[in-house]
Amino acid sequence: MKALWTILVASLALAAAPQQATQPASQPDPKQDINYQIAKLDALNHVLPLLLTKDQANKILTALEKVREKERQVRKMEDDQLKPFRERIAKAIEDGEKKKLVPDRQLLADLAKLLGAFDRVRAATAEDNVSMIEETLKSTLNAGQLKTLAKSLDPRFFAPDLKIEEITDSERIRIFIRAILLQPATYDLLVELAKNS
Repeated sequence: MKALWTILVASLALAAAPQQATQPASQPDPKQDINYQIAKLDALNHVLPLLLTKDQANKILTALEKVREKERQVRKMEDDQLKPFRERIAKAIEDGEKKKLVPDRQLLADLAKLLGAFDRVRAATAEDNVSMIEETLKSTLNAGQLKTLAKSLDPRFFAPDLKIEEITDSERIRIFIRAILLQPATYDLLVELAKNS
């Protein structure tokens, strides 16, 4: 039986090999990635119980689109500020690989300073984004939906030091925004909900 199984698996592998070789190489669809699909399941688990109307989904989408635009602007600003370093970085890598030279300390210090500034800008932008979405949710959802949203996640999973009895609904909503609403799979889900509601 074991030998039969081995022959069957080998036959299937040989039969599939020519097909794999003739298929054109292309970028995989990120929506087919298992991690994306798991994130989409998670989004479904947390968003569907809110029973969003089409209008509510559209208002949340509008806020999320503003967030995405701000994030694009931050990435562009970072790219623009990194452009002057490209040649220095490429040379340092080449010298390291070919001449075994350790990268220049000044280059590393300059990059560390710049990347630290990027982190601070990203953190401030993220807080602004969460606040904007929180305002949108509070002005868009009814009291029952907000309560469902606030109770949707266990905050201790995201901040183990928090005492559950001391966490406000506003803090729970902010955790939900970071963990669920700002995820690409949730954006895609809201687009579908807005279309199909």
